[in-house]
Amino acid sequence: LSVMTYDQYTSPNAPGPVAGIAWMEACMRKLLETIPASKLTLGVPLYHRHWTAGRVSTGSWMEAQEWSWKAKAGIVNDSLHEEPVLRFRTAGVDHEIWFQNAGSVRRRIQLAQQLKLRGFSAWRIGQEDPSVWTEGLSAWRTPAMKGGAQ
Repeated sequence: LSVMTYDQYTSPNAPGPVAGIAWMEACMRKLLETIPASKLTLGVPLYHRHWTAGRVSTGSWMEAQEWSWKAKAGIVNDSLHEEPVLRFRTAGVDHEIWFQNAGSVRRRIQLAQQLKLRGFSAWRIGQEDPSVWTEGLSAWRTPAMKGGAQ
């Protein structure tokens, strides 16, 4: 069972993480009350959510980077949700973009290991930080992960 532990925040007027680590863990722990860990994979998002002007859109990691460059705004890692976020204002309009990078993906894979899950799955390949494949998946290559990527 691949559990889509993402889209934590989707309301146009309430920005927040795509998949905060504590929220992901709470979702999986609830399922582990009735489903064996060997049958569960942790769903990891590879896209961003962009809140602006009362609407929310979705895009790739690269698009989030481009917003950062255009706005000359720094990306910070939100320590509570363990997810990168970019906040800036252009032409009087506030923007907030939450997304994953190699480090946050690695942390989510570590969560799957910690919970002894079968593995992890990801949505949507092609939208990710390219370094996910070299740095983010480094946790997956350890012997503790039973099933690997699904």
